[in-house]
Amino acid sequence: MRYSEDIDLVQIQSEPIGTTIDAIRDALSWLSPCNRHQAGHSMHLVFKFAPEADPETTLNLKVEINTREHESLYDIKQYPFEIDCRWHQAKTEIASFEPEELFGTKLRALLQRRKNRDLFDLHEGIKQLSMDPDKLIACFVYYLSLEGKPISRANAEQRMLEKLRRSLTEDIAPLLPAGVQFDDDDAVDAFNNVWTELVARIKGDPWKLSAQVIDELRSGKMPNLLR
Repeated sequence: MRYSEDIDLVQIQSEPIGTTIDAIRDALSWLSPCNRHQAGHSMHLVFKFAPEADPETTLNLKVEINTREHESLYDIKQYPFEIDCRWHQAKTEIASFEPEELFGTKLRALLQRRKNRDLFDLHEGIKQLSMDPDKLIACFVYYLSLEGKPISRANAEQRMLEKLRRSLTEDIAPLLPAGVQFDDDDAVDAFNNVWTELVARIKGDPWKLSAQVIDELRSGKMPNLLR
């Protein structure tokens, strides 16, 4: 997997957010006092800290809380979590979603945003986790229905193919751990995997220009596209 730019949380109960913010502040009080601001349907808490590798610099840790989507299609589960390093040792359980629900929202993000880092995540999730693709698509459709912004298969194919006009790797490179490679060929493999396993399962007719655009891209720099 990859590093994340921030910590993403979801408020699973519709209630005032103040108690949650206080708890996060207490848990991260060893970093610094935080700055907070509301951005649409999310709350952002930003903590500043000096990294051990370069104490003269200042980095930001952002905690982003989704305060809109309190519902989930499947039940919340408890997952064991353990930290064992020279700085800290602890065990706990974390409340989170089933993998299909998490990756269903990643597919939504991939198709709604210009950024392509979710392509890497989806590809790795398909490879490493025993997920049910149809269950994942059901979650994808569910969250789009909550927004009132459905995405048909034709829409999805068009948006995916438009991504190939830009780099699929530039926004993921800084987030990869040492030893993990994701070059242009890897990105095409990821694209093929996500298209075949997920996009092709979205209900509706294919985009009318998909075959034409795919042929054009194959004749250029992507001969292995969707082979």
